[in-house]
Amino acid sequence: MHYQHSPHSKNAGDILVVDDDPTIVEMLTELLLFEGYQVRSGRNGREALAAIVTKRPALVLLDLQMPEMNGAEVIDALVGTPFADLPIAIITATPAAAESLVGRSNIACIAKPLDLDALLAGVAEAVRLAQLKS
Repeated sequence: MHYQHSPHSKNAGDILVVDDDPTIVEMLTELLLFEGYQVRSGRNGREALAAIVTKRPALVLLDLQMPEMNGAEVIDALVGTPFADLPIAIITATPAAAESLVGRSNIACIAKPLDLDALLAGVAEAVRLAQLKS
């Protein structure tokens, strides 16, 4: 695949990619690094929470179905914390499973298979909004 650098990649934010599928983590990491973002990754919900607390990301790309602690459990764990408003994009092959979570203002859903152009546009918008709030 060939991607052109995004004109919006200047001052790009820190993105946390969390998925138990290493192929998806690698693909998203490479794409986002190419676009100029700082990228961290995790393989499960516990790693996601640890990474969020260590350094607040501008956006979390979070798989819904993961062993140990799934994406919904991560989101529930953030309720009532300083990270409750953290922008999160749930990545799932079953968007209907995310409907109850997507009703929150800081949560969006990205369906698999991934539309990379739409993903990059959404990431750019989420990071821009996060930077306006900080």
